[in-house]
Amino acid sequence: MVADKYIEHEFVIIFLDLVLHKRQAYRHVLFNRLDYQESLVSPRMCQLAFFVILLEAYHKTQRSYMGGWAELAPVTHWQGYTPNLESWAEFGVLFWYSFLQFCVYMVGFVTAAKLWYRTRFAIVK
Repeated sequence: MVADKYIEHEFVIIFLDLVLHKRQAYRHVLFNRLDYQESLVSPRMCQLAFFVILLEAYHKTQRSYMGGWAELAPVTHWQGYTPNLESWAEFGVLFWYSFLQFCVYMVGFVTAAKLWYRTRFAIVK
């Protein structure tokens, strides 16, 4: 019996099994496809985190002005619009608030994952 059947499969098959939420596919990606690193922060993860925080701040700004995503004004309404200094200040405050929320979430998630998996897997330090 093969311990990891995904060693011989192409990534398309692995991706389909990831979409179907098969545990073996996730295990294969975590332990065989990703490079092991001591730190949890990679440059790609930082880029993704920045993008998520930026979108979250934009969403909060739109929600405060327009009432949500569904009620955005048409493009003709925004033509020639230049945001004033107060709008940029509010966006800055919401950006830092989103950054703080993201940091608290990630610290909580990583701590919980380490506590949960420390006893199960020797690789988790």
